[in-house]
Amino acid sequence: MSIAWLLLSLLAPIQVPAIWQGQVKLDLKDGNKVSGWLTCSLQLGANGELTKLMTISPKDGSSALTFREIRSKTGEPKRESFLFLNGGAFSTGVEVDFGPQLMTISTMSNGKRRSNTGKIPPGTILKAPSGFWFVRDHPNPGTTVSFDQFDMISMKWKRVRETYIGEETLTIKNRQVKAHKIQTTENVQWVDAHGLPYRLEYTLEYTLPHKSTFERE
Repeated sequence: MSIAWLLLSLLAPIQVPAIWQGQVKLDLKDGNKVSGWLTCSLQLGANGELTKLMTISPKDGSSALTFREIRSKTGEPKRESFLFLNGGAFSTGVEVDFGPQLMTISTMSNGKRRSNTGKIPPGTILKAPSGFWFVRDHPNPGTTVSFDQFDMISMKWKRVRETYIGEETLTIKNRQVKAHKIQTTENVQWVDAHGLPYRLEYTLEYTLPHKSTFERE
């Protein structure tokens, strides 16, 4: 079976007219060496939806992960999807469509697509206003939000907590920049005035074996 449905979802241009959009490329740092890259794109649509697209590509070409998330103007998830390539060949992919009470999960593996629909657990917090921080909204230092996120690797919901710490000065490529620091359950990020990352510290067990630092080129 063709995987065009997933490639189209992840890689096709976004059709909703944009109020604002931006993209940056970050180095994956391994000490003083660059071992890969992360490309991050954000788009705020005319309908208020926020689309985030991230692609992680190790320098050795061993694998690549592309992740797309679309949230409504009030912060609820509408669609999430990822495509994992291993050695340049398609390995697996997942796409999740969210409704107020139901979610549909479509998976692609070994050339086969399977879809199933299930209920979103009662009490799940879907609204994630922090996704719009500095893209559209400007929180005060100390602002904290908690929400539930569906993990497409474990296929389980997890509680996420995000806090805006405040402004910090970073040294990026021998130049100083002012950045907004955001502490989350699994990572730390420093973003610019538009919400695009200067630096990310992530732990991504399913693509990278250890805590990884990404820094803007």
